[in-house]
Amino acid sequence: ESFEEDQTVTYGLEQMGVLEAQDQHDVDGDGVTVAIFDSGLSPDHPDIEDQFPDENWQDFDSEGNLVDTEPFDNRGHGTNVAGIVGGAAEPAGDVPRYGVAPEVEFWGVRVLGDDGSGTFARINAGIEFVTENTDVDIAAMSLSTSPAQTGAALEPINNMIAAGIIPSGSAGNEGPPPADAGYEDSTTGAPGDYFSVLGSGAVDSNNDPAGFSSGGFIDVDEAFGPF
Repeated sequence: ESFEEDQTVTYGLEQMGVLEAQDQHDVDGDGVTVAIFDSGLSPDHPDIEDQFPDENWQDFDSEGNLVDTEPFDNRGHGTNVAGIVGGAAEPAGDVPRYGVAPEVEFWGVRVLGDDGSGTFARINAGIEFVTENTDVDIAAMSLSTSPAQTGAALEPINNMIAAGIIPSGSAGNEGPPPADAGYEDSTTGAPGDYFSVLGSGAVDSNNDPAGFSSGGFIDVDEAFGPF
């Protein structure tokens, strides 16, 4: 499939060179399944509904128990994340294209409540379920402790990696630390600050770090050892 380089896109897609990359490498997410760990996933959103089979869904309660529900997203955050990951190449309404990989297939994994909060029992149960019961390729976890360095999800994350699933996580929305701060003063949270997770922050239209985006400083030698 060829992508029109003059298609109207968001500044995020433009900054990443998404259209150029897709045209050059002939990739659009086809054959890739992404699990959205979040507040849910709407089955009726026109920009993701064709990529979200009803059976690709699991809900969990705060203690990590399976809950038998139909797909939903009362908060909308998970649906928003899914749109960024793989919203339609030609989205509904008068809006620019905003989805990176418009042919991905979605799994909805509800590990956050309607207020956006969650527990590690709930999140870890979701991670374990996806690892053991699905053919997911990527785990998108746009969630974070705020802020706290904790290894509470490290073991299930590492099990996920061992199963061949790539985990991505949010650095957090606590803003940057002082310029002279050490690692212990980092404003990042788990699981995005695990070295084994592809953590991401936010940038603005000038490609500068967004004022709300968490960050931290590490001693590279201490953290990773000699190269």
